[in-house]
Amino acid sequence: MPTILRCKVLVVGNAAVGKSAMTSVFHTEGASFPKNYGMTIGGEFIVKQVPVPSSASSSGSQSLFDEPAVQQSAQQKQQQQQTSVEMYVFDLAGQEIYRDLVKQYMVGANMVVFVYDPTNPDSFRDLPQWIEMVTPFLPRGEVRGALVSTKGDLEARAVVKQQDGMAFAKHHNLKFFSVSTKENKGIDSVFSSLAADYYSLFDEAIKSFLH
Repeated sequence: MPTILRCKVLVVGNAAVGKSAMTSVFHTEGASFPKNYGMTIGGEFIVKQVPVPSSASSSGSQSLFDEPAVQQSAQQKQQQQQTSVEMYVFDLAGQEIYRDLVKQYMVGANMVVFVYDPTNPDSFRDLPQWIEMVTPFLPRGEVRGALVSTKGDLEARAVVKQQDGMAFAKHHNLKFFSVSTKENKGIDSVFSSLAADYYSLFDEAIKSFLH
């Protein structure tokens, strides 16, 4: 029987970095790309199920579904493959005038996607402010999620080097992704990674409880 986990995801970053476009393309599987910029007031909300990648718990730790054996059985692997994460994605406004308003959406978040535009260095420099803002609302104050560099199709105009983004992500224990919303490249990988990480957290919590 399929298992569905529920995860609250925040998408945060400065205005006009491509948060809403990325969220829209993810939600519609590329069918909808907003060609004109529209300011998000407060926050926008979508729901979508993401299958957990089959390799989500294939690391050194034993899976929730493991028997006291070295390898998972075919039945256990099938159960893992039938697990999905239902993501409640909150795309939050980036304008400073809405900073107090968006905080109400941050409560109880499980994962955070921090977004910046490599052609806009201010959006990268402001990332620490976004981390500082969301941290008090996260379980145990631990930031989990991804750092996304958007507008990969404008690489020739990039001011922020990809190495800088990768270093920032590593320092804050985030996965790094470079995507192109316009070309629908890399976006599914972001949310598949979140699903895998959330599954691993769930797996670890269950094992801790049982022991």
